Amino acid sequence: MNTTIPGALADHLTDEPPLDLDTRAALDSAHRGRGRTLVFEPRSMTALHVISRRAEQLLADAYATEPQKRAARTWIKRAGHAPQIITVRFDSTATAYDASQCSADLRSGDVLVVEDEQAVAFIYDGWPVAVTTAHGEFHGDGTAPTVEGRLATAHRAAVDAAHAIGAPLARVEDQADAEQAAAAEAADNAPEATPTVEQALAARRVVVIPCGAAKLDHAAPAAELYTGSYHRACARAAAALTAHGGTVVILSALHGLVPLDRVLEPYEMRMGHPGSVTPDVLREQARELGLDRAEDVTILAGHNYTAPALAVWPHAETPLAGLPGMGHHMRALAAIADGEQPAAEEAPALYAPRGLRNLTTGHLLDESTCRALCGAALAGMNGAAVLTCAACRHVLRAAAAVADLEADEQFVAAARAVDAVTHAEETGARVATVADAEALYAAQLVTEADATDGTWRAEWIGERTTTTAPPLFDLAAEQGALFA
Repeated sequence: MNTTIPGALADHLTDEPPLDLDTRAALDSAHRGRGRTLVFEPRSMTALHVISRRAEQLLADAYATEPQKRAARTWIKRAGHAPQIITVRFDSTATAYDASQCSADLRSGDVLVVEDEQAVAFIYDGWPVAVTTAHGEFHGDGTAPTVEGRLATAHRAAVDAAHAIGAPLARVEDQADAEQAAAAEAADNAPEATPTVEQALAARRVVVIPCGAAKLDHAAPAAELYTGSYHRACARAAAALTAHGGTVVILSALHGLVPLDRVLEPYEMRMGHPGSVTPDVLREQARELGLDRAEDVTILAGHNYTAPALAVWPHAETPLAGLPGMGHHMRALAAIADGEQPAAEEAPALYAPRGLRNLTTGHLLDESTCRALCGAALAGMNGAAVLTCAACRHVLRAAAAVADLEADEQFVAAARAVDAVTHAEETGARVATVADAEALYAAQLVTEADATDGTWRAEWIGERTTTTAPPLFDLAAEQGALFA
């Protein structure tokens, strides 16, 4: 059965196409309907679910236009909301891995299937964890973690998907054994309490960067072990900050604070999981390395790594704090590597809530009331904050949107008049004034929007605008019925 995607939503999908195979195939096979609509015949429910998720994102996006939101509401009314967990196919584990990290079409618990590589994974705390023996770029070593709650449903769905493509399943590891082995390995690799080069540099700059999920498949110095693009970007920025002296240490989820020359074996561990390093361990390691009293400390990492590092150095600079996503982090790191001003210093200052100096969340100041933008009472500046209050962000974005509309009001009015006159000239309409031209143009826009938003006219007539579509009626057979 043919399905019509409303025009504004269709344009959004064209500008930012989904990465999964089913939705890409559906969009590639689609043809234009009336206005800017897209008409396609879905081969699976996955495409419908992914498009529904994209529609849900537009409805929640403060910057989405009103036509986009109307189109999103029209789609959801027709196709429904996406389920909490979906199974999505990709052409490679590398593409699937990238999608799990950067595509908002995927959520925690979703199942990723790569039939060509016989690999199946589910997204676990933001990481694709394989349930099959083959894992490609997914996280896995022939075992699969035990999970509970909602993710247990995702694990079962992933196992079912592996059975469907005939992929061998990985052995499920015992969680207690895994925690014990991780603790033992962390103890074996703890830094020795002997004087090091780092102690001589303790009074100078210290830069902390995170480890990475992507690693070499053999033992190597920490500076070479991690191969992911985010870790490499952090390393380049850290090298720039310490070009005239200083110490760079890697914060490993398993080993803690690691000098660049320490040789490590490949491992699988995520910060915050059982067996990962704790703030108490980090404080002790900083003392052993002679870095605990360093005054000039910079942390280049995301929230999961910045928060435990701040437990060691509460005064540390966090140039990436408050930046909204991976793309912003990468641009800020590139700027630091080029010797430019860190992007975070240009952001609004963060303030602690009244009575509590919170090291993870800060508020934005409303200068007219001297309270937070969300109305909360404030104590003082909190330069170590990692997250910004969501309510403050919402108020700031809404105010910026209103300001943009007010600033552009005259320009929009003038542009509308020019478009109206141009439309009148192109259609040969006889209009005496600009107001008449605008009225005629407004009527035409209403007609186009009616088709764009997926009304009955778009579904009934719009799908038949291509040369390959069949006529509405067989006049030779129906003429008597129509005109009798």
